[in-house]
Amino acid sequence: MKNLLLLPTLFTFVIGFSQTTAIPDPNFEQALIDLGYDTAPINGSVPTANISGSNQV
Repeated sequence: MKNLLLLPTLFTFVIGFSQTTAIPDPNFEQALIDLGYDTAPINGSVPTANISGSNQV
């Protein structure tokens, strides 16, 4: 029974985990687009994988 409850909980956590980071400032997001960390159009978010890790400038 515990396994039946654990699987949906884990699935919800994985799906619910944010794949994007909110960027509320459109000018900053445009700078990220110019640097190649995001793609147009300006939508208020950037993929988290693009801005995390050791590939920072």
